[in-house]
Amino acid sequence: MVRSNQKYRIEKDSMGSMKVPKEAYYGAQTQRAVEDFPVSGLRFQREFLYALGLVKYATARVNFELNVMMPLIAYDLIDSIRLLANAIDNFTKRCIDGLKADRERCEEMIEKSLALATALASRIGYDKSARIVKKAYDQRMTIRQIVEEEGLFPKEELNRLFDPRSMLTPMKLTKKRV
Repeated sequence: MVRSNQKYRIEKDSMGSMKVPKEAYYGAQTQRAVEDFPVSGLRFQREFLYALGLVKYATARVNFELNVMMPLIAYDLIDSIRLLANAIDNFTKRCIDGLKADRERCEEMIEKSLALATALASRIGYDKSARIVKKAYDQRMTIRQIVEEEGLFPKEELNRLFDPRSMLTPMKLTKKRV
């Protein structure tokens, strides 16, 4: 271990390096304030600072027990809710109002989605569904095209299975596999 006989250490901040007394608990910014803004040569004793800390602690405990902060918390909560409501109102007016979905494009994207295989998993099992997804992806085909090509389901049942509205609610699982 290297011992230093210096009575200061070098601390750095955004304004550069400062010599700070070795025993000081503060850093460069406080040292800069001590040097640049001398108010008096007086220093508080450690016991006095400890006593101030105890007073602050006791005050915080009393405020907590008396719930004096509750009105401030309620005010800030209401203010935050008001801010959120205004943001939602602005978002609605500037981004949502007037939007119309392109129904044909949406249906096209649903039909191309590989996620449709989820509807098959309860009927043919996960492994077969995964194989169909891979094949559809590799051959740039839809899940429906692969299932029709392999003749796994009649067309009416396939339409029912791939109806997106039926996927919005939980399905009843059947033990029967094809």
